[in-house]
Amino acid sequence: MAPRHEQLRRDLAAACVRLGEQVSQRNEHDEARVRFARAYELDPSNESAVAALNAAETRSAERLLEGYVFSRLPQAIEVLRGVLDRDEAFQPARRALAGALYEHALDTAVNDDRAEALSLMQEVHSLSDGDSRRWSPHRGPKYDIATGLYERAVLYDDLDENDLRETLDLLAVARSYEVLPEISDLQVSVLADLVELLSADENYDEAIALVRWCPKDVEDRSRLDTAVAEAYARRARRHLDKGNNAAARSDTRSARKYASARQLSLFQVVEADPLW
Repeated sequence: MAPRHEQLRRDLAAACVRLGEQVSQRNEHDEARVRFARAYELDPSNESAVAALNAAETRSAERLLEGYVFSRLPQAIEVLRGVLDRDEAFQPARRALAGALYEHALDTAVNDDRAEALSLMQEVHSLSDGDSRRWSPHRGPKYDIATGLYERAVLYDDLDENDLRETLDLLAVARSYEVLPEISDLQVSVLADLVELLSADENYDEAIALVRWCPKDVEDRSRLDTAVAEAYARRARRHLDKGNNAAARSDTRSARKYASARQLSLFQVVEADPLW
């Protein structure tokens, strides 16, 4: 009846805020958010409406981010950007958006969009103002992407062949941003796991070929070397069983490059053996 009556709009906005607070106390958060949004629409100058809507939308975005479901990430980011458009200093939204953009930057890095990943991580730094344990503004976006991807990789456990390959791909992306000792160490460990798995399936050729992916800066590659030596020794045994003595001797010589005589004896290659 009087859509432009300013006092009526202000009164209705205040009422919507009170109704929103009431339903929020009953944990009806979506309904509360609708009420606060209506209050803000009616009276954008109402500080209570702005504060309530910002808090409600930030909580909504945080619920979207729970459990890190990739498909929800863009929606959460959009909501949080809207909050900061109303109040750029609202710290809960800044922290939540920094966390969401951090994960988005890592996903973008994995999807091979390097420029966008670095840009997103730089925005993370600007939002956090250096106040975070997850990223290090003084080290730069490349370092944070590398460590973030490394932390994702170490979360995996009890991996099958496909998982191991995906982890190696993830670590290769991390290494392309910054070479860190912990990344190299994990690469070697995962390579050793994959070599052992392939050898157990008698896929010796591929197991042996994996050694070329070993990073040169790693300090301890003994477990990988032992796994490769075992693959050579087992392939040598198979050559010998098929009467291919030359190939068997060649593989045995290769095995000795990666493992000691004592280790070779564990693979049933002993001094009395024709392979020796």
